[in-house]
Amino acid sequence: MAAPQIGETRSDLQDVQKRIRELQKDIEDTEESRSEAADALASTGKAITASGRKLRQMVADRASVEAELLSLEKRSVELRERIDGRHERLARWLRQHYREGADGRLARLLAESDPSQVARNGEYLRHLGKANLALIEVQRRDLGDQEKLAESIRARRDRLAALAQNEKQQQAELTRARAEHASKLATLDSRLRAQRTEVSTLKQDERRMERLIEGLERMAREQLARRRAELERKRREARIAEAEAAARAAQSGVKQREERSVTGRSRPVTAEPVVGRTDQVSGPAPAGIPFDRLKGRLKAPLSGELIGRFGEQRANGGTTWKGVFIRAGAGSQVRAVAAGEVVFADWLRGFGNLIIIDHGDGYLSIYGNNEQLLRSTGQGVTGGDAIASVGTGGSSDESGLYFEIRHRGQPVDPLKWVRLR
Repeated sequence: MAAPQIGETRSDLQDVQKRIRELQKDIEDTEESRSEAADALASTGKAITASGRKLRQMVADRASVEAELLSLEKRSVELRERIDGRHERLARWLRQHYREGADGRLARLLAESDPSQVARNGEYLRHLGKANLALIEVQRRDLGDQEKLAESIRARRDRLAALAQNEKQQQAELTRARAEHASKLATLDSRLRAQRTEVSTLKQDERRMERLIEGLERMAREQLARRRAELERKRREARIAEAEAAARAAQSGVKQREERSVTGRSRPVTAEPVVGRTDQVSGPAPAGIPFDRLKGRLKAPLSGELIGRFGEQRANGGTTWKGVFIRAGAGSQVRAVAAGEVVFADWLRGFGNLIIIDHGDGYLSIYGNNEQLLRSTGQGVTGGDAIASVGTGGSSDESGLYFEIRHRGQPVDPLKWVRLR
């Protein structure tokens, strides 16, 4: 009777081990992504450091340009003073030239009686005109220089503005990139912690299942040894009885024969509906009907709403549904769906207080998430017997019953065995 349960538990163990392998692969992928994010964060940090050096150099350049601008402005002021002075000299010359006119000056020159004085005056006028022309040329040149200086000052100021704008943009971009990398790294760290926690929990479940399988296998070996010893005892008793009967027949002259018949008990089963709502609850079932012939005729172990569909992925991830959950109030009675023998009745991590009934021919019905167990291992039950009361002691956060049907260790769809109406 323990062999089907061992197969069923091994199937659960394989599911847990598969999930552990999947999570370990996910952890490797997450660690690789985290390493890339950490490298990116380090690279951004180096870029920020380099940018800091560059910004400090830019500040020094700005100070140098500002000093140069001050020098240029001083030169511009000096040049403007010279230009203003020349403006004044030219203005005086032009005013005098305007008042006297060229003809009046020439008349005075011709009216001079001393030829030497005439020559000196002519030379003076020539030099004066030449000087004024040179002054005008210098004025033009200084004005050009002033314009160049002004253009240079504008260019340097534009450069300073561009440097300042570029500085702000670089700093903002690096700050944003660093924040993104840090956020990604924090997300990956959180995911790694969750994955490692889940792997740790699944490994604990794996160890518990392994211990349960070892215990069931040991129990199966002990049961087999007891059955063999019992069979041998019955054989010895039969031989002794036959010898005694032969002796009595010889004395009385009458040979007596004993006919022995061995009767076996079949284990009919009832099942529950697993779609919508279960309204019909298991009751007394006819005896002598093999469990596989009760398919589609069984009634539910208790009434309530059905949660989960066989074979579909669970809402919280992990393994698929191997049975159904019947939502019911805490304390509601759970009834055996068919006759059989209790082969397990104890608390199991992930299933709460769990009871398993062997119906013969490799068929098991499984009832988890119970508050109390009303039957013990080794006890016989009939269909409709109260075997437990529901609670919230398993993997579910709400009160109700987790129900499965298995054949030779493999889960089967309870909806195909249980009537809903």
